[in-house]
Amino acid sequence: MTEFPDVLGLKLVQAEKLLTDMNCSYKTVETVSQRKQTIEGDYRVIRQRVEEHVLVLIICKVPG
Repeated sequence: MTEFPDVLGLKLVQAEKLLTDMNCSYKTVETVSQRKQTIEGDYRVIRQRVEEHVLVLIICKVPG
């Protein structure tokens, strides 16, 4: 079983750098609020899960 680091709450660029440095396979899935569309801000990891030895990062824009 492959172990992945906990990147929950990190900015996407930080999470990507950490995962790349550790040679981990990952993909991103963007989600948006149904109530309010945030246009400006940084992407952050709000959830993570493992699917078939790949870390799936659920990301959304969070106001700066």
